[in-house]
Formats: sequence, structure tokens, C-alpha cells
Amino acid sequence: RVGIIGGYNMASLSGDDVDDVDSRSGFDIGGLIQIPMGDMITIQPEVHYSQRGASAEEDGEGFEYALDYIHVPVLLKAGLPLAEGFDFDFLVGPSFAFNMGCELQPEEGDNVECEDAGLEVKGMDFGIIGGGSFAWAAGPGHLLAAARYDWGMTNITDEDDVDVKNTALQFLVGYAFPL
Repeated sequence: RVGIIGGYNMASLSGDDVDDVDSRSGFDIGGLIQIPMGDMITIQPEVHYSQRGASAEEDGEGFEYALDYIHVPVLLKAGLPLAEGFDFDFLVGPSFAFNMGCELQPEEGDNVECEDAGLEVKGMDFGIIGGGSFAWAAGPGHLLAAARYDWGMTNITDEDDVDVKNTALQFLVGYAFPL
């Protein structure tokens, strides 16, 4: 099957050098391919445009770290058929992300590119995804609904002594068509 998928990201930053940040709401949209590897196992590579980052406050002023990525998860789905045309799948796999931009977005004033603010963000990020999804037979394909968490495993800054990683809780819906 091939399909489209998209939804909501509740992203944040974690690590030893991250203090007092809140989640940043963003969207995620992309496509997927489902490659069956037997009756209950599927490999699902995906490509997404994904908004990440965090919200923070400094000196009484709120702002967002707005990070944009081309996100490429490669998921292993282990399925449990619950009823005819209705499946639940466990999802796990690596995710690779390519930085497409980084801005500091203050509540008031103009956006500032991260590099202009002295923040160097790496061009690539790596994480591990875990979660679950449902698929319902609908028409020629399947409706999809997924909830998953992306744990950032690599430091997103170019500074060696700084520990900052991406994280995101995702709620996605989509539709997959048979080939």
C-alpha cells in the first residue's frame, strides 16, 4: 500500500542543558509505503515535513524554538488483527531527520534565524520511534490512526559540551491505498 499521513506534533527539547521549556505545537504531513513481510509484520518507510522545537520564556518574554525537518522514519509494524477489516499494530524503528530551518520566534518582534542568535543546529538528527496504530478497511484502502513518540538520540547542536535533543509526541491520521 501507499498512503498519505499527517497530524499534530507536541514537540519539545530534552537533555542535560535544557531547562524550563514547554512543548511546541506543530503539524506533520507526509507519505508512506507499507511493505508486507508476512501475515503480521510490515515494513513502513515514511517521508514527512515535521515541525519540532519548544516554547520557552526568558526575562519575562516568551518565544519558540521553531525547528523544521524532513523526517524519514523506517518503522517495523507488528500487527494484531482484532476483527475483520480492523487491525492494531505496534510500531518501532529508527527515524532520520534533515534540518530545513531553525528560527527563534518571539511573542513580539521579528523572527531571528538561529545562526544569527548564536545557535548552531546540526543538519541531521537521529531518533527512535515507538507507538501504536489502528487500520480500518474503508473503500479500496484503509483509514489509519497512529499515536507515537519520537525519542531524539543525538545532540541537535554543533556544540560538543551542550546536550539538547528533539522529542515529539505525534497523533497522526491517514489513508493507505493498495498497489
